[in-house]
Amino acid sequence: MIVTESEIDGVPVLHAPAPGPLRAGLVFRAGRADETAATAGVTRLAEALVLHRAGAPDGDRGGVSPVVTTFTARGTADEVTAHLHRVCAALAADPAPHLDPVRAALVAEAAHRAPTIFDSLAVVRHGAQRHGLAGLPEWGLHTLTAEDVNRWVSTYFTRENAVLWLTGETPDGLTLALPSGRRRPVPDALPTPGRFGVFRPPASDMIVRDEIQPAGAATEVYASLLERVVFQATGRIGGDGAHRVRAHYRPRGDGFAAVTVLAEVFAGDPGPIAGEFLDALAALRARPIAPEQVAAVVQELDRALLAPDATVARLPRQAFGLLTGAPEPSADELRSRLRTVTAEEVGALAAASREAELLLTSWNGLIGPSPAGPEPVFGRRFRSLENRKAALTMDGTGITGSWPDVPPVTVPFASAAVLLTWPDGGRRLVGPDARYVDVEPTLYETAPDVIPAVDAAVPADRHVPMPPRDPDAIPVPRPRGRHPIRYGGAGALFLGLVAWVLGWAALMFAITPGASSAPVTLFAVFLVAWFWGALRLRRVRNTTVAHRRLTRARKAAVTGPALAVGRSQS
Repeated sequence: MIVTESEIDGVPVLHAPAPGPLRAGLVFRAGRADETAATAGVTRLAEALVLHRAGAPDGDRGGVSPVVTTFTARGTADEVTAHLHRVCAALAADPAPHLDPVRAALVAEAAHRAPTIFDSLAVVRHGAQRHGLAGLPEWGLHTLTAEDVNRWVSTYFTRENAVLWLTGETPDGLTLALPSGRRRPVPDALPTPGRFGVFRPPASDMIVRDEIQPAGAATEVYASLLERVVFQATGRIGGDGAHRVRAHYRPRGDGFAAVTVLAEVFAGDPGPIAGEFLDALAALRARPIAPEQVAAVVQELDRALLAPDATVARLPRQAFGLLTGAPEPSADELRSRLRTVTAEEVGALAAASREAELLLTSWNGLIGPSPAGPEPVFGRRFRSLENRKAALTMDGTGITGSWPDVPPVTVPFASAAVLLTWPDGGRRLVGPDARYVDVEPTLYETAPDVIPAVDAAVPADRHVPMPPRDPDAIPVPRPRGRHPIRYGGAGALFLGLVAWVLGWAALMFAITPGASSAPVTLFAVFLVAWFWGALRLRRVRNTTVAHRRLTRARKAAVTGPALAVGRSQS
């Protein structure tokens, strides 16, 4: 089958004949990578509003990816035409009447949606920006307005920024009434290293290797070869049905593609499989690749391209290539290019893989050196109410959080990706590398001016007010860690006062002439009793501070932002 191209109202249309119901996809060059951390979720919100107004059935939802947004349809020619007309009309409609219920539905859905392994890898590689946003929460859903959505739609959902694919001829009467605009380029993939803290292990153990390579036929062959080599190596250990190996070739739209190999271990010890996995990759880099290996992979890919549904299956990918400025070759052209791929080309890709690879396991996290973040700042220090070795340090340029046994995290104010703010005074400052520092007045000995100073130092367009937290969700200081700060109540207060009274009495006897024959001993008793009493009273002070801050924070959470942040400080 041959893919043909036409045009409707200025929108390119890709056709591929196929039996059965008509299928269509209206694809826009708009995705999560175009957002910022503060507006994260605006593309999904725009998509959900369109689907809500268009009355799309559950099977015709499309989706939002880092680079494109797709609205799909399936049915008779009249049904597909009617649905695409409703989509175009919904894009031009005012989102305000439906904004709040759709927003609430998306927030509820996001609370139960875990990032995929590919999303988590994106955060590691790109941080809290552009392509890395796919693995982070959609914080903007809480604050985006109808004006924000309108601005986004008018910028990205235009005829010049769209492609339509169809599994058949164009239905009679199909129009695409989209506003005029311009083609939006794919955002640059900034190589800022992120923090692998959002990875959620799947039910099975997993070993993952991800790398970035130039997009093209040679890289497709390389990805398939990786799958074969890793499966053969790990099959000696895992046995039948104990594990599964998959390789994914995912073009990014900027001339590069991500190549990801995953080995999921369903039974047995994953350690030996992980060892064989890594040894197979190392051997592929170190030894010349045999032409027979490449020929076997090319033959397999060639058979896949000859399958009856291969042309239709490639339509979304061809639309992606057309939108991103890297048109996909036809099936015949791709088959010809595959047959020219040499073992030397694939070997060069394998040799270069070490420079841009990420290795991780679901039980050990990221394997390899962790990139260092910004240098710690030196300034005002606020000790934790939980652990005497934990603290926040802040100056005019940024804030550093330090905890025992882990490297400190610094977020500069000027380059912060987002500042999440809660009515109870809590703050989370997220850096461009996805590392973050929490400023919780209930957990640190902060002064009343700290939270206002943080708010003023971060640019206003990066502030995201979060909904009030449940009072029970506000963090409570608890003794934990290697050196906890202890808390006490009436007992500590009584013992502390008694120790101080005895200590002062010993001091009086020691310094009163003729009152004692052992002044040095009494003075030592004074020092011991005074110090021990001070520790008891310190515990009472910790309890009082923690209780006062928690009470005020919970009151702010219940009554809303009417309570000033400065009043929630001790």
